[in-house]
Amino acid sequence: MSPPSESTEVVLGTLATAAMLTYTLLGLPAQVRRNHVRRSTGDLSGFTYALSFLAFALFSAYGIVKGDRFVTLSNVPGTILAGIILGQILFYRRRSKAAAAGVSAEDRHDDATDDRTGSA
Repeated sequence: MSPPSESTEVVLGTLATAAMLTYTLLGLPAQVRRNHVRRSTGDLSGFTYALSFLAFALFSAYGIVKGDRFVTLSNVPGTILAGIILGQILFYRRRSKAAAAGVSAEDRHDDATDDRTGSA
């Protein structure tokens, strides 16, 4: 089998990049917004988003090292957005656990201030 022509490679790279960016720039921001509006990520898998973040990040690094603009352009936005979602998962779960324990964000702030100032 002969290697693809440069024009075939450019066409396929462009189509693959467009498809990936469509998913990344439409699907992931919608999830970020949904999490923010709901103030919860209870139905999302932290493990799945950690793997997504890792895959996007590794492919971004690979694209940069190889000098492949298609791989780089299609994965850098995913790295950023999957990282934001992973951050939301960690933030909202920590907040949820604190609420379940009966500690409000305001109480945690007051306790931290008391610890620093030494006041009761």
